[in-house]
Formats: sequence, C-alpha cells, structure tokens
Amino acid sequence: MKDFVLVLFLIFISTGVSFSQDLKDERIVHQSILKVLKSEIEDNYFDQKFGGVNLAENYKSANDALKNATSSGQMKNIISGFLYAFDDSHLFFLPPKSTVKVEYGWEMQFYGDKVFVTNVDEKSDAAKKGVRVGDQIYMIEGFIPTRKDFWKIKYQFEVLNPQPSLEVILIKPNGNKFKVKLDAKLTEGKVLHYYHDFDSRNFLIEEQNILSKQLKQSTSDEFQDLFVWKLSSFQLNPPALDNVMDKAKKAKSLILDLRGNDSFTEVYWTSIVRANRERNFIPLRNRGDAIDDMLNEDFGDLKMLERMLGNFFDKEIEVGEWRSRKQTKQLVAKPRKEGFFGGKIVVLIDSETGSASEMFARVMQLQKRGIVIGDQSSGMVMETKFIAPRGVTDLNAPFALNITFADILMSDGNRLEKSGIIPDEKIIPTAADLAAGRDPVMARAAELLGHKITPEQAGKIYEKK
Repeated sequence: MKDFVLVLFLIFISTGVSFSQDLKDERIVHQSILKVLKSEIEDNYFDQKFGGVNLAENYKSANDALKNATSSGQMKNIISGFLYAFDDSHLFFLPPKSTVKVEYGWEMQFYGDKVFVTNVDEKSDAAKKGVRVGDQIYMIEGFIPTRKDFWKIKYQFEVLNPQPSLEVILIKPNGNKFKVKLDAKLTEGKVLHYYHDFDSRNFLIEEQNILSKQLKQSTSDEFQDLFVWKLSSFQLNPPALDNVMDKAKKAKSLILDLRGNDSFTEVYWTSIVRANRERNFIPLRNRGDAIDDMLNEDFGDLKMLERMLGNFFDKEIEVGEWRSRKQTKQLVAKPRKEGFFGGKIVVLIDSETGSASEMFARVMQLQKRGIVIGDQSSGMVMETKFIAPRGVTDLNAPFALNITFADILMSDGNRLEKSGIIPDEKIIPTAADLAAGRDPVMARAAELLGHKITPEQAGKIYEKK
C-alpha cells in the first residue's frame, strides 16, 4: 500500500529547470502532462464521482492557467493545484527531474498538534545556526503546519519546488522564539532522463542505499522474556520478516515499534525504479531481492500485513475490505503453520505510522489482542497505483503519477483514512524529551509488560544492539 506521507529525508529533487530553458516548450510539456493526468484519473481513480470534483471544469481551469504561466515553477504549482482539488494525499505527481541535488540537512515530525525538529545533520547550515532536535517549528515559509496540510508543505518543498533556503520560526524547549533562514546544500549534476547511462545508474544505486537503510530492522533482547522490534517497513521479503518473527516467538512478550513506519521512502524509491524498469533501462542485477519482491508482487505490503498478523492468531482473522472501482476483495489473515506468538504485545505508533502498519495496529485493537500506545496515527491507508508514462513530447520529459486506486474498510466497517488510530494510551514526547533523547513511549510499553526502565534508558535501546 503506498502512502504519500513525505518525511524530510534527503530526497534529491532539483531546484532548477528540469528539461528545457524555453518557456514555450515547457508550456507544451506541462499541458501534455496535465492531459495525461486527467485521462488517468478518469480511467483509474477509485471514486467514479471524483470526491465531488468536477473533473472537466477543474481541467479547463488548470489548462487555462498554464497558458498564462510565466515560469516552470508556476506550471508545476498549477498541476499540483489541479490534484489538490481532490483533497487526497495519495494523489500526486513526480515532476520531470533536473540537475540540482537539494539537501536541507534537517528533518521534522508531528508530535500531538505540534511539529518538532527530529534530526539535524551536524554539517548543515541548520546546525551552524543553532537548530537542534526538540526545537518546535512554529512556521515554515509563512505556513503554520497542521496535521491536515502537513503533507502539502513537505510535498511543495521536497518534491515540487525545493528551495535553496527555508525561512522558519522556531520555538526552543525553553520557550524562546526566533526566526532563522536555513540554507540547503545544493549540488550540481547532470540531467537524468531515466536512461540506461552511467549517471542514472549511480543515482539509482544512491537511492537504493537510502531504501536499504529504511528496510533495516532494529531489535533488542536485553530484557528477560521481552523482545523489542522496530519494524521499519512491511515491504520486506518474507524470509526477512519471518526470521525476526522467529526470534520474537522465543520471548513471552513483545514490543512492536511501528513508529515512523509509513512506507513513503519506499514509495519514492519505487517510483524511480518503476519509471526505469517500465522503460527496460535497469538490468536485473542492479536490483536486490527485496526490491524485486516489492516491485513484482501485487498487493505486496497487504500480503505482508496478512502474513505478519498470522503470527499472532490461531484462527483466521478478518482484516477488512479492499474496494476498487471494479472489484471488492476481503482481506483475511490466516494463522501461520509454524505456530503463533501467544504472549503479550504492546504496539507503538506515532503521527507517521501509516499504511500496513496502521492497519496492523488497528486489528490488534479490534481483536483486543494487544495494547496500542503513542500518538494518533497518520490516517493514510488507501491503496495506490503507480503510473510512469513515457515522455509526453519529443522533449523527453519523464514524469510519474501516483493515483488512489482502492479504498480500504476495516473489519468494523470504518475507514482509517483521514482519521487514524486513537491509541489506547496517548503518550507524546515533549520538546525536552526529544532534545534529551528520552523515549517515554518505549518506557511505558516496557512497564506495561512488567519491566521497569527509565525514558533515558528507553531512548538508547536500539543503540545497544
């Protein structure tokens, strides 16, 4: 399931002109892109009523605006506005690539109703100007972040129109507020047309390394009869998931940490790989087994969700219902033949828990199988389809579209989309916790399972392994 929850990760999108310096040529390309997007939405969008949007009028308005646009940036904003009308964070397009690599050097995330800095590259301009983990981001480029529109802010600055600098207003843990301009690191490179050339191969290897880090599992068995597992993604190959689960089954209780498990990094990387694969430009030897599984298996992470759930029940469990425009399927988790984990389980979630991880946590709640604690989840679980058309003109401007393909209802008949999971216990780290590296959520989970550790100790659990 492909959720478009963008994190401030080092996604390398250019700030420069992506394929031509000529405004007339760019207008032709963007009009062609808009036409393709409209056609794909007409044919594939899960809701035949388009959420109440008048598709024809929306298209005409966007097309007219493109005729008067005076820059490439304006044209990309017009196309994104065409998609924003659907109020659907899963519906987005990846614009044609260009030459400048942008690294902001810091990351942010919602905790409760506030956004905080969660990571700062010590070599970045942000670090030099005093930005630290735990700083609250009150405003970014004139926008006050809200949970509802957070994805739009990140999409705008990370994918659509990355900036050489961002102006933010920060609130320090002590309450002091100040405004600062944070410069990004810009690196010039060559134009990448998704061709089978040396530079594109290097780019893809770089992106694969990012994905590999995201797929890495962190575990801890330092506590007697308690296994701690940070499941970073459901887009693992089955043996990798089963291997960790076999270790977990040896313990009497389990903390399953699904915080940050939203699948976006995989979605982004997969988008690039699919764009190349569908043009037959990537040889098989350049893709790892886990990536092959992810790309070639329909409903990959839904199948992995069902496989994972099968480890915790001795009978079939109804997960929910998958509904596309033409088809309805029941999602059912069957018990694993190798036996199930019958011990206690606490599931950790946060604002970036989405996709299959969000559904897993909700099944645990509905079946009263485990305790879910942490922050309210993202509310982004719908199924999407990735489309990578060939260049729409002879200017060769490859782009891609992620389109909402199916809705998902849980077994209680309710949707998680846009609502998320309310945890059984809501525990949100404070700015001071983040700054000090404390993890009160993990500490509480251990306490619920009979182990006493401090938030300071909990914050270092994954470092010890």
